[in-house]
Amino acid sequence: MQSENVFQHILANGCDDGFIPAESAQSTEAQPGSPAKVAVMAARVLQGQELFQDGDVTVLPDEFERCLDTLTDRVRHKVHTGRKANRRAI
Repeated sequence: MQSENVFQHILANGCDDGFIPAESAQSTEAQPGSPAKVAVMAARVLQGQELFQDGDVTVLPDEFERCLDTLTDRVRHKVHTGRKANRRAI
């Protein structure tokens, strides 16, 4: 088990050069942006582990499709009306 996390390494060495994170013990199915996912990521950092694992849930396919559809609709509307897209709404 690794004896330090990246913050401890920086305090001891002045930078993160040479820090090699340990592999995380397991992946998580916590959804991106959820409090559960944030807690998993924080625990990984404090334990000196890699932040991301191959099995972690990243973007849920239906959410990605919904976002892509929304952006596509906004671009089409902008082209059709000649108006600039409202950046806050995107």
